[in-house]
Amino acid sequence: MNYRDSIVYFFGIIVFTGLLMSCENKTRKASVIPPPFESESREVFHNASLKILNNYIDRDIDVDINYFKRANIYLDEENFEKALTDINRAIEERDNVGKYYLLRGKIFRELNNIERSLEDVQRAEALRETGSDLYILLADLLQEKRRFREAERYLNRYMQMAPFDGAAFYVKGRLLVNRGDSLASLEQYKKAIDYNPRMYRAYQQCIGLYISLKQYPEALAMNNRAISRFSDEPVLYIQRGDIYKDIAKVDSAIVAYQGATEVKPDFLEAFEKIGDLSLKNFRYGSALAAYEKIYALKKDYPDILPLLGYCYEKLGNQYRAKELYTQQLEIEPDNQRARYGMWRIRQVETMQYAEESEDAQPQRILDSANIKIETIQPRRPINISSDPKLKQIEQN
Repeated sequence: MNYRDSIVYFFGIIVFTGLLMSCENKTRKASVIPPPFESESREVFHNASLKILNNYIDRDIDVDINYFKRANIYLDEENFEKALTDINRAIEERDNVGKYYLLRGKIFRELNNIERSLEDVQRAEALRETGSDLYILLADLLQEKRRFREAERYLNRYMQMAPFDGAAFYVKGRLLVNRGDSLASLEQYKKAIDYNPRMYRAYQQCIGLYISLKQYPEALAMNNRAISRFSDEPVLYIQRGDIYKDIAKVDSAIVAYQGATEVKPDFLEAFEKIGDLSLKNFRYGSALAAYEKIYALKKDYPDILPLLGYCYEKLGNQYRAKELYTQQLEIEPDNQRARYGMWRIRQVETMQYAEESEDAQPQRILDSANIKIETIQPRRPINISSDPKLKQIEQN
């Protein structure tokens, strides 16, 4: 090989090496895990998928599997009612597929229907469905049913398969709470949120634990974080109100409870809390408005008529209060609130009647012309000398 050939050979090696490195870089870039969907990209992906699935369902192509796929998308979008409708249709088409029952179990769990969820997941297991989703859901449901040993067995099996799933830390936190270890369970809930920021139940449990431990700044910070993600969950506003109530910020507590009623206008618990807190702090107008909402939502709410009557009584409307107490006593003659209310009103009426009677009595006017004036006669002087006993004393 001459010198020229050597130079060509040398440059050939350099070019070939460069090409290999370029290919390697492209391969590495291609092997990088893509970032998760942004919210807009995820929405576009879901919309495109739904369009395709709707077309298949309309054309009666693989109806059960396409209903199943569409239910999965609805579940991911947290549209639980539509997800439940679709998975029910899939099961109607084919009632012996384990993964269909597993998905319906997930939906029922999100709807907090523990009994139906457990029934479906056990049916899925009986149909030989396996996998991490089944184990963690069973663990979660069993701990809700207070079957802690079974729950722990499924949890351990799941954590061997998926040790960094937020659902596992959530269930572990629940198990620790039931053992009385609040601080350890709090750490598990925080890990669950870190691994799965969309797990609403973990936020709710974490905030509740902070409140029970009287760690109010941490509870409020977690509550703000949860509301920023789940702004349409009324329970989060109830928890915020409870935090403010415990630190004696009554106005802020009432505003937070009202936030729950804005999200869910028929949320009875929120009106109860507004009414009770307002009543304890002598805000009878606010309490009256809350109890009137409760009465509109539930006519047979316990003691609602005496509560309304008490508010009217304190606001000075004795006539309306008496009507409400009387109405309650006609329904329940032994109702203590109504009886005490009527007693107080009778006391007030008695006092008012006494005052009116005093004002109605005619006053006696003294007339000097009708007064007979007699002169005072002086007492007759005593004649000492005429008293024989005194004479005898003087002689002695």
